[in-house]
Amino acid sequence: MGELIPMVGFIAIAAIIIFIARNRHKERMELITKGEYSAFSRLDIQSPPLPGRNALFYGLVIIGLGVAGIIYFIVLGIDDEEMFFFSLAGIVVGGAMLLYYRMLAPLRVKAAKAYDTQLALMEANGKRAAAIVESTEE
Repeated sequence: MGELIPMVGFIAIAAIIIFIARNRHKERMELITKGEYSAFSRLDIQSPPLPGRNALFYGLVIIGLGVAGIIYFIVLGIDDEEMFFFSLAGIVVGGAMLLYYRMLAPLRVKAAKAYDTQLALMEANGKRAAAIVESTEE
């Protein structure tokens, strides 16, 4: 019976992924048949890959785990030095990730501005192409 649980879990995850992919494909096909879907539509534009984007989240999580570990040792009075220093290392690593996030702030601002200008150019080209198509239809 214990061997059955991982197989059922794997099948359930695969079914969920297939369901999501089919719905996304069906939605896009409906938009294409209506003529509302284009390569530059807002559905396909994802957030830009900003440098150090996840460092803030993971840094805060790791610091939280380290602080929770130290509080655990203080409250219970455990004398396991290895685990204490492991928690302390978590705080140091999390702090380093926060420092990394802070150091890359100018690059993130620069990348966001570049993304905004690229998006504006794409929208302008899309409007220009739509105007050309409308003028040729008349």
